[in-house]
Amino acid sequence: MTLGEDVKERILKRRRYPLTQEKIWRRLSNDPKLKPFLYWTSPTLSNDVFQHGVGNCALVAALSSVSSKRQLLRNMFPTSTVSEYGVYRVRLCVDGEWKMILVDDWFPHRNDRGSNGFSMACSTNPFPDVRKRNLLGNHAFSVVDVGELGDAKYLRLRNSWGYNRVKFEEWSLCSPELADLLKMENVPTIAGSFFVEWKMFLKYFGQLSICRYRPHWSVLRVNMVIGGKWDDSQKNILIHVPRNCEMCVKVIDPNNKAKYRTWISIHRVDELDSNECGELLMCELIQESSRDISLTPGDYILMITELLGVKKESNVAIYTSIPISARICSWSPKLLIDVFQKAVGTFGREMRGYTRHDICIQKYTDNEDSFIVVMAENYTIDKYLHVHLRFAHPTPILFSRSDEDERFADVIPPRRRQILIVAYRSPVFDGKGFGMNVEYWVSKENKTKIGRSNRAEHVPFIRSDEYVHFTTVID
Repeated sequence: MTLGEDVKERILKRRRYPLTQEKIWRRLSNDPKLKPFLYWTSPTLSNDVFQHGVGNCALVAALSSVSSKRQLLRNMFPTSTVSEYGVYRVRLCVDGEWKMILVDDWFPHRNDRGSNGFSMACSTNPFPDVRKRNLLGNHAFSVVDVGELGDAKYLRLRNSWGYNRVKFEEWSLCSPELADLLKMENVPTIAGSFFVEWKMFLKYFGQLSICRYRPHWSVLRVNMVIGGKWDDSQKNILIHVPRNCEMCVKVIDPNNKAKYRTWISIHRVDELDSNECGELLMCELIQESSRDISLTPGDYILMITELLGVKKESNVAIYTSIPISARICSWSPKLLIDVFQKAVGTFGREMRGYTRHDICIQKYTDNEDSFIVVMAENYTIDKYLHVHLRFAHPTPILFSRSDEDERFADVIPPRRRQILIVAYRSPVFDGKGFGMNVEYWVSKENKTKIGRSNRAEHVPFIRSDEYVHFTTVID
């Protein structure tokens, strides 16, 4: 018996697999049996929302946070009156696009267990270290407040159940000193809330989602093709900024929820039709949304791409503190190469021990070590620079080029530079760095090899759509 068959047999013995199809539909508005499943009746504050019998704690925690913003509720629900027919319109941003969705108040209900008729987004199995603190493992909470008292930073969280675990006090995750200070503040009581000192939050909570709700900002939305082999369907966005402003960019792929794969760059352009990279303000790997960036008056190119050779359509939203104008413009592999090489030169640093007067090896990474870009430059006139990279890291790494046992070898001709590798991993994994080993030398040989591979200029071979790794001339 295979492992999968064994697991399925054990589930079958519990009579919970496959899910039975026998269910009935009941109206939430007029069935007293469904009262325990009500989220809230008249939400005006985050503490008005209760999870009750609904199994999706992540949804309820999100609703709790949204309820503290009345304007958001007005935008989501065009009407606040109760429908006699139980039909309502809800305005939601789905995969980066605002859509009006028609919903009713009929809910599936099954007799075997109360929550099985609803989608389950989280598990109630506690992790060992979390259980010691009487916290719910893998459970979602809403953030009610954040603040500082003295040198201590804290958050106030709320359990959507409306109450906390047995033997769990409101101050259980605070130092005695901070607890005493908070008690002196005489903060109002909120059902199910508790305080967490920042250092305790980092220890026991694995994820924090922040919605940057800024109702006075402007937004431009566009659906565009990014990545893949260049066929002129890929485009950039030309932005005109009339005066100083803040901007952030959000990119969502509706067909693929994988994260840490989208690169965005912003550079200034002096001539609108120029294919040259001007002053580079940003070139980063983002998880859906970028950080805020300050822009002065002028014209900018926003480039959005991914380096895994996959062509896809994405929804792009550009948020700005003032109204701006934008239009689609041409994209080219040359500009992509120029942007990444300039990013390493601008934001990167020379690797200690791998730089001398005739060659230079630089790397560019972020503060979380979620990505690394390595570039080599050969200043010699008549010799070839050989560079071998080998990665050894316990967490999964994605590479911008196909790999052979996470090893790469390149030969850079005289007076040339090349991006050797772009690697990235999820920052949720513990540990720092990429465990990268670098070997280099110069010689008259124009080919190299790894292990039993054939001698070549690049191992593995650089495909025709892996533009970022093309060599360029050093001026």
